[in-house]
Amino acid sequence: MKSIKKKVFGILASMAMVLSLFVLPISVNAANENAAKIGNQEYATLRDALSNAQDGQTIVLLNDIKEDLTIGQDKNFTLDLNGHTITNVSNHTITNNGNLTIVGNGTIDNVSHGKAAIQNEVGATMTLNGGTYTRSQEKGTSPDDSGSNSYYNIVNHGTMTINNGVTVKQNGHYSSMVENGWYNGNQNTSKTPSVLTINGGTFTGGLNTIKNDDYGQLTINDGTIKNVSQSALLNWNEASIHGGNFTSETGIVLMNGRLDNVMDKGILNITGGQFISKVNKDIIAKMSGGQDDSLKYITITGGTFSSDVEAYVAKNYTLHKKDGQYVVAPSVKEIELSTNQVSLEVGGSFELKADLTPATALDTVVWSSDNKAVATVDQNGNIKAVAPGKATITATAGDQSAKCEVTVYKVESKVEVPSLDTSKPVDEVKVGITDESSQDNLSNTLTSIVGNIADGEKVTSVSEETAEKIAEAIDNGQVISTEVQVENMKAENVTTADKTLVEKAIDKNANVGQYFDISIVVKAENKELGNITKLDDQLTFTVAIPEELKKENREFSIVRVHEGKAEKLDTVENKDGTLTFKTDKFSTYALVYVDSVDDDTPTPTPNPNPTPNPEGTNKKPEQTQTTTTPTTESDKTVKTDDNSNTVLYGLMITISVVGAGIVVLAKKEKNY
Repeated sequence: MKSIKKKVFGILASMAMVLSLFVLPISVNAANENAAKIGNQEYATLRDALSNAQDGQTIVLLNDIKEDLTIGQDKNFTLDLNGHTITNVSNHTITNNGNLTIVGNGTIDNVSHGKAAIQNEVGATMTLNGGTYTRSQEKGTSPDDSGSNSYYNIVNHGTMTINNGVTVKQNGHYSSMVENGWYNGNQNTSKTPSVLTINGGTFTGGLNTIKNDDYGQLTINDGTIKNVSQSALLNWNEASIHGGNFTSETGIVLMNGRLDNVMDKGILNITGGQFISKVNKDIIAKMSGGQDDSLKYITITGGTFSSDVEAYVAKNYTLHKKDGQYVVAPSVKEIELSTNQVSLEVGGSFELKADLTPATALDTVVWSSDNKAVATVDQNGNIKAVAPGKATITATAGDQSAKCEVTVYKVESKVEVPSLDTSKPVDEVKVGITDESSQDNLSNTLTSIVGNIADGEKVTSVSEETAEKIAEAIDNGQVISTEVQVENMKAENVTTADKTLVEKAIDKNANVGQYFDISIVVKAENKELGNITKLDDQLTFTVAIPEELKKENREFSIVRVHEGKAEKLDTVENKDGTLTFKTDKFSTYALVYVDSVDDDTPTPTPNPNPTPNPEGTNKKPEQTQTTTTPTTESDKTVKTDDNSNTVLYGLMITISVVGAGIVVLAKKEKNY
């Protein structure tokens, strides 16, 4: 059972209710000063204004007054305190049986023992949007000494809402300050719940600042609630706290008691708010007089506390200690990483992010790497690539985890290219790269190809087979490198199809001086994996021509054969006698040349008396009557190392006799 004090208060409350039935409202106002007005109409007393108020009107105070005001059930109006004070005479200052809203700055005071500033009865509705509610002559000095003048500031038996801008205060230590529900629930014959919602405001004082008593249903969404005697909140029935600041200067912040399943259920749910005990006592304690299971029905799913409340934390929620405070938040259900797979070049970095579900979870994400020799990760999720290979990065929060597979690769920055010394004559065609930007381009291209393959992307610069070999080398932690290979080819080793394509791409009087092949080879640990067949950007190659092929009025050019197409490339002849050309595709090339005809070569003289055509004048003769050597079809294209072209060899032998020969260089064999 509750304390004897509760019974005493019940008797006092009952006597007050009986007396109120027989005692008319008393008004003691200053002479010749009106108390209130409705619109422009002023009234001597607030009671007079109330009697004349129409539904929904606003009564505005004009002066400080002393009245006991009772609002009838049929009344629905707003009282604007307008900066003034209402002080009771002998009863509750305001007893509400209707629908009352209070606004504005001002004070409602009660100075009588056992009387409240606000008494909101069963079936009544009250909204407090402003004002200060106090007991200025409160004398309670301790839980055992009322000082003959102590009581609640506010009593709610109906429905009440308190919003921001409201102040409730007293300095007593005998009575609680705000009472929601019944001190003696047996007096509530209708069994109607007392519903109080606090959305804001400041509450200071009382033995318990706010008491949720028999049949009380309390919801606190915000506000500042401070106690200096026992507890900021005492709950006997059903209370929910979603926010607000609760402070106890001398004791426990929350007290909970349970007596039955009807009007003293002892149910307390906390989803938010801050709860601080200034003397480092437990935040929550059992109220004396309550049953042994008084703390059984406390559930916490949110909030910040100055002491450990692990015993009350609900399932699927976690208590965290941060900055000396205990914080309750939802437990992690899932961790989602910004990516589950990443590839990095040695020395590269990547910031991996982790999102928790639910987003309000407060668990700290802990990062780890299973292979720190390959990749490391700091506690902010920053990955650093150390060496080629594989590593798994794990993010853990609560009992949940997520993984990211990291592939680290290394590409040799130095490209192996054919050397070429253009300062000295050469005895065979030589092709090389002397342009540093081309080497950088090739290195960057290889890095991009390897990175894309490591990311699992499809690449078109290499064959599928080569891509698979590169992927395998990456998985094995091998260093990937590239080499440009140039190899001269004998004509008989060039496919007929490629030779035919070249013949169609050059002039009829052009000759092939040399076939050669350019390959960009991809290697891992000196093992060839395949070729890069095309690039996004062109490389610049330099060609050194042997002296034996050089001749006055001879022009050189390069023809490329790639994927069944021959193309004559733009070729630049340099001052040092070398050629340069650019290409982004790699397979078979041909160095071709054309000898220009001298301007002083005699022009053949036509026969002035051609033999008549016996078959008619429209018939062309079989051949012209000149001394010029006939041109045959075989003269149109002259090829080196082509044994079937006897005319070409005859011509070459003849030219060599007079000292102007063209020597065909011996070439390396290459199998296809």
